[in-house]
Amino acid sequence: MRNNQLDAVLLWPHPQEGTCMAERSFRLEDEGRDGPVSTLDWTLENFKAIEHASIPLERLVALTGPNSSGKSSVIQSLLLVAQSSMDDISLNGPLCRLGDPRDVIRAGTDELRFTLTTQIRETRRRPRKKEWSIELALVASGHDLKVREINIAIDGEQALSASLALS
Repeated sequence: MRNNQLDAVLLWPHPQEGTCMAERSFRLEDEGRDGPVSTLDWTLENFKAIEHASIPLERLVALTGPNSSGKSSVIQSLLLVAQSSMDDISLNGPLCRLGDPRDVIRAGTDELRFTLTTQIRETRRRPRKKEWSIELALVASGHDLKVREINIAIDGEQALSASLALS
């Protein structure tokens, strides 16, 4: 099984791993680039100082750029999702501490968005690949972030769109 921290950070926590930073790892479901899941890109909107950025992850080796260009913010966005659960968007967890929602939602906006695009091979006998895009819109709710909207598209066609009532 291939272990690739950056490619799989948003997918499935390995059930036998711990939750501390040194032990936590994420794994894809099969071997190599020809396995059933390959991560194509990670998109951020209104996260910290980043208005919009789309980062190709399939062959990402390093993030480079001048000071204050958003390299750490990209990594922090991945860690934020990795340390969160289905029930809780954890701004201050074991992988990173990001403060309050106002510290991560870009000034002048009321929400941030993360989009993960993956390619999934249906079966070995039917090698057709489908591209899945999963988008989350997060908003401030007191001292927490909450999911406002979820959008899922398959091969560019909307498969699910849900707006959630915030309490």
